[in-house]
Amino acid sequence: MLDEEGHPQDDGNPQEGPASGFNELCYSIGEAVRHGKTIEAIAELIKKYGEEIPKQRRAMRTAFFLGHGVTFFVVIAVGVLGYLKVISGETTGVILAAIVGHLYRDRRN
Repeated sequence: MLDEEGHPQDDGNPQEGPASGFNELCYSIGEAVRHGKTIEAIAELIKKYGEEIPKQRRAMRTAFFLGHGVTFFVVIAVGVLGYLKVISGETTGVILAAIVGHLYRDRRN
């Protein structure tokens, strides 16, 4: 329980240990929500975050298409260089295999 100043008060209950981090977090959030300015600030934060979502989607879509466009260009360039015998067939195969391996690698860390 909290006293009037927001500090945990001692009930004299010896079985109850010190407040855990989660309990302290809950107390802090409860205190913060009791103030009107905090509620307004949270509402403004949510509103600003909502305005950023379309911008993030657009940026991610642009990065996706640019990345695939560059990859397509590199694959075509390597294929043309291999076809014209500027680079050997083995080298062309290795480069294309590296590109495909990079595209389909497991990205889990």
